[in-house]
Amino acid sequence: MKKNRGIITVVFAALILIGIYYFELPGSKANDSSSSGTAIKLLDVSAEEITEVEIDNRNEKLVFSKDMDKWKLTYPSGIKYDQVITDGLHLSLGYIEANKEVARNKTDLSPYGLDKPVSISVKSRDGKVKILEIGSITSSKEDYYARIRGSDRIYTVPAEKAEAILLTKNRVKDKNVLALAEYKKVAVRGDDIKSIILERHGEKVFKAGRDSDGNWNETFPQENEIDASKLDSVLNAITRATALEFVDEDTDLSKYGLDKPSYGIEFEYAVDNKVLRKKLYIGDENKPDCEFFARVEGSKDVFILDETGFDFLDKNWNGV
Repeated sequence: MKKNRGIITVVFAALILIGIYYFELPGSKANDSSSSGTAIKLLDVSAEEITEVEIDNRNEKLVFSKDMDKWKLTYPSGIKYDQVITDGLHLSLGYIEANKEVARNKTDLSPYGLDKPVSISVKSRDGKVKILEIGSITSSKEDYYARIRGSDRIYTVPAEKAEAILLTKNRVKDKNVLALAEYKKVAVRGDDIKSIILERHGEKVFKAGRDSDGNWNETFPQENEIDASKLDSVLNAITRATALEFVDEDTDLSKYGLDKPSYGIEFEYAVDNKVLRKKLYIGDENKPDCEFFARVEGSKDVFILDETGFDFLDKNWNGV
């Protein structure tokens, strides 16, 4: 009888150890589940109380500050940023919740990616600062590991919510790449464009401009008044040009075919009674996708541009 009781005790202890292993091991199915339980609010601060957010993303730092009712990217300076993303950050932080606690009192945080986390400092009106740390993504790709600095508890946060606050410099940049930097909300409109120059491999292939009556006139390679509808594809491409993704600020433009661009689109347009000039350079194709590498003159940013709508680049413009 004592022998049987001893066997039962050993089996029971083994089951407990298996349960602990199953539920606490990073990457286990139990940990990757985002189901069950009540959501856990991580930051004890409302979105309205947040006045500053600093994201230390390992290799770069971003600082967002509230100015009256508007949010600004205050560091690094000089970046034309997406106002919608900037305005939404404090809301995402104010409502971020974990779906479960997965471990506590762990001395080794590396299995959770929390030994080298992305740190997000949140400052409230009363001057208090809380730091949310985001670690690695779970094996199911459904959640990220997270904790509040100073706490011994580790949670999982739904990937969608975590990625909304895991901002980088490239993610926060305004993808409306041809908007005028000094007027962050001004996009280029076709009616505002006054002249166009198209280049192929560094050589001018076409030039046209509007006269005082608004009519388009070709000035190169011939001199003719032209039907404005023949320029619709060019004007549409300019007004709709949007970066799919920023990829680099590298000075070695040869990696993208932008040291000797395949194409150039230069145009002048009017904003607030000023005539301004922009030039878009297009380099190599980003294979196998139907995309180009591109940049705007005067900017270090290399971005990916959808090829759709740029069929005119190889058009024969003689006798338009």
